[in-house]
Amino acid sequence: MLLQSLAEYARAKLPKYAIPIFLRLGKGLSAAITGTNKQQKHILRIEGVDPTKVGDDELYWLKGNTYVRFGKEDWDRLNAGQVKL
Repeated sequence: MLLQSLAEYARAKLPKYAIPIFLRLGKGLSAAITGTNKQQKHILRIEGVDPTKVGDDELYWLKGNTYVRFGKEDWDRLNAGQVKL
């Protein structure tokens, strides 16, 4: 329910190009923060949304009107070009 309302809010308030396709939630993101609270974006960029690299973090992607869990099967289909973003 929360993920659906987040998607609806993003679609209503943001331009189409600014709506996040992927969401990454979890504890592993704290490892990408320095002592001065800056994000180490190069680490996040390398990991991307590959479920094998993000550890315990939860991944979601926008499918239709809601965010749904993004798993290894989805990652394989995305890399095979079988998914339209």
